[in-house]
Amino acid sequence: GAGVLSARRANRLKQAYLTYRSAVHRCSLEETAARVEEPRFQELRAMVRRCWDEYLAIDGPIGVT
Repeated sequence: GAGVLSARRANRLKQAYLTYRSAVHRCSLEETAARVEEPRFQELRAMVRRCWDEYLAIDGPIGVT
């Protein structure tokens, strides 16, 4: 249920952020668009969305109106 993040989940969110930030930084250094192929981040994105839905969503899951 909702509540305080477990250490494991917090670490997974941190790693997702660092992975994304590293990819964007690399694009910046290469002077390319900060876009990466979706499959590379699909699993991370799904995990972040699940956390968002569980801890932060007010009106239901992301994308549901």
